[in-house]
Amino acid sequence: MKFKDEFKKVIKEISELDINNDFEHEKLCKKELEIVTKDINVTINYLKMECTPNEFSWLSEIFREIVEICPSQEFVDELYKLAEKYPEETEKYNVMNFINEAAGYLEEK
Repeated sequence: MKFKDEFKKVIKEISELDINNDFEHEKLCKKELEIVTKDINVTINYLKMECTPNEFSWLSEIFREIVEICPSQEFVDELYKLAEKYPEETEKYNVMNFINEAAGYLEEK
């Protein structure tokens, strides 16, 4: 299965999950992390070209973990661009906090 299909599938599964199902949420986040860190360049291209506001907000939960596995300034730069592109989601879900946390981790490396 291609990145796009895998990514969209896991985002859909996460978004449809019962908010109180921590075990399943953690499992799906790990799956999401595996998908997006398999090839960070493919992920960055997806973010640049196709990422929806909904996908961006769900992905924000694991920004730091992504940067821990794939330390990429280009990835963090793209997150800042998406935050500007999707100000409503960025504000609503406090996405800037997650981006700054990932950026801070990258700076410490």
